[in-house]
Amino acid sequence: MICEITYLPIREGKMTDFRKAWASSEKILARQPGYLTHEVGAQLEMPHTVVLLIRWQSLESHTKAFAQSVDFPVFLGHFSNLLDGPATVVHMQSFAT
Repeated sequence: MICEITYLPIREGKMTDFRKAWASSEKILARQPGYLTHEVGAQLEMPHTVVLLIRWQSLESHTKAFAQSVDFPVFLGHFSNLLDGPATVVHMQSFAT
């Protein structure tokens, strides 16, 4: 299992719009092969930054299956016009056994 951590800078005054757009986006996310769970919320130190944690079965579940699927541009299209700059994405693999 891996965790995708994405930081989404949201334009000033658009957080409510993002939350509405996210309701449609997460339905697309949840049906992807290799998807396990997700959490989404505002960063406390920077309240206009949304942090998205997605747990995938493997790195390829995200980088190949989802990111190269026809669903990916639709997923991003729900909220891309609300971003105030590029998203930052990193992947983490837990040390836990």
